[in-house]
Amino acid sequence: MIVKTVSYKGFDGENIEEKIYLHLTKAEVMKLDLKYSDYGGLINYMRKLLTDVKAGDTYIKPMVSVLETLILAAYGQKTDDGKFIKKKNGASLADEFETSEAYSQLLIHLLSEEGLNEIEPLFLGILPIDEKDKKAVYEKEAQIKEAMGVS
Repeated sequence: MIVKTVSYKGFDGENIEEKIYLHLTKAEVMKLDLKYSDYGGLINYMRKLLTDVKAGDTYIKPMVSVLETLILAAYGQKTDDGKFIKKKNGASLADEFETSEAYSQLLIHLLSEEGLNEIEPLFLGILPIDEKDKKAVYEKEAQIKEAMGVS
């Protein structure tokens, strides 16, 4: 699970700071991987899009689509007893979140030049892998980038 904090102005002009909780279960990752299997799976497709967008080689539309899918699939609330829920009273929390200013701010930020650098760490934070495995992913990626002369 990862927590992102966004700030925005409310309709009455007040400053609002909101925590957004994002997490995917292994089953949800499997479904998303199947959805993007034509592109080598979710992780490979996300990395390809990021590389292309940063290089200016692709239109931003596919990135927006994947980010929306990922964020809305991962959105939920942490309960007082430490659980993570995505539905309340039979309704999806993501449906309400999608129309919120917090969602808008998060999506717009991630698509900014600064925010593009936050997408992969956000993505890895959402995945249901332990910290040791995340560290291994980062180290392997750093080794590959170094070997390729990419920063």
